Amino acid sequence: MIAPAGESFSILTSVLPWFLPGLAITIAIALALAGRVARRLCTRRSIAFLLLMGVGVAISATIPPDSDGFIGETSAFGRCDFGRTGFASLSHYLYLGETSLNVILFVPLGLAVGLVDRSPATAWLLLAVLALPPSIEAIQSLAPMLGRGCQSGDVVDNLCGLGIGLALGVMLSVIRAHRTTR
Repeated sequence: MIAPAGESFSILTSVLPWFLPGLAITIAIALALAGRVARRLCTRRSIAFLLLMGVGVAISATIPPDSDGFIGETSAFGRCDFGRTGFASLSHYLYLGETSLNVILFVPLGLAVGLVDRSPATAWLLLAVLALPPSIEAIQSLAPMLGRGCQSGDVVDNLCGLGIGLALGVMLSVIRAHRTTR
């Protein structure tokens, strides 16, 4: 059963109280920098905007303190749960929970990278985006006062989302190129 929109919004803001301010900041930054990023990557402004939004939303959802941050129980400095280093069972991805949300969170970013026109900067962009999930988990591990937990399974799920988005973006780019050549 899916919660009504108002209830879902209430749950989101109670679990991630800093997400909406982070989203507002992300939108402002994406609007301000999309043109520069588009020129640097030799791509369209809309794709650069999607790319910046993807990074900002991922950071807004994963780095700021959760509802217990700064006051709740914190894990030890540098501690990370390496209990899962591979894919979860299929049911975890089909059920709308933490695992599937970790995948969904990174699909737009992967889509944006897949849509970026090929240029010398594209390879560097791909490497930077692939480094984002482990970097987020490292920050969560090294800043336990945020109340976030470092889990290797999150990296796997985030990379899975990037892969899905990247595949979709590349497919859309191929379709667009095929239609343009007709």
